[in-house]
Amino acid sequence: MNEKNNYETKHERPWGHWRLLDRGPGFLVKAMLINGKQRISLQKHLHRSERWTVAMGVGIATLNGVKLELKPGDVLLIPRGATHRLANPAIEPLVMIEVQLGDDLREDDIVRVEDDYGRAVAVPLDGGVVTGKTAILGNEGGCELVVPLNEGRIVAGKPMAIIGADNPEVIITLNEALAAKVGEAIKRDDGKKNRKD
Repeated sequence: MNEKNNYETKHERPWGHWRLLDRGPGFLVKAMLINGKQRISLQKHLHRSERWTVAMGVGIATLNGVKLELKPGDVLLIPRGATHRLANPAIEPLVMIEVQLGDDLREDDIVRVEDDYGRAVAVPLDGGVVTGKTAILGNEGGCELVVPLNEGRIVAGKPMAIIGADNPEVIITLNEALAAKVGEAIKRDDGKKNRKD
């Protein structure tokens, strides 16, 4: 059987599991089981929209900050780029059918905003300064966070920086100006390593 269309494989996740039901050009269908008292990460997708239909149980969906109760038969449309999450407040499992629509339906098209299980989280940046191997990240509230900069790279076509010696899984999405500064800082640092004194 084609590995991409292996309908029997259960894909385990900390919150439960999912199985592929069908796929074709521009669509993918999954059955997701969310264990009692668990929830998926607060996330968004850059290349796809989703349509959730609850098959069993009652879930609490969050869509762009709005909480909605979903019962069997209820459908929630999730536009591309919208932040969303599904939680199971009950003890019994929650089963949801997810239909993904888009030209790029890779499993790694996920930007996690919050996650209960310590998986990578991407944080959008509005601005900041990079000095050597340190990034000072600012926000509209005037707060700053100074973090060690481990590396910069392009992920899903967007400039990103991998930060934090203690937690290298934290990924920061950079704006273009800060991404350029990250690139310059990395080049300067690499140049110092290669220079012979």
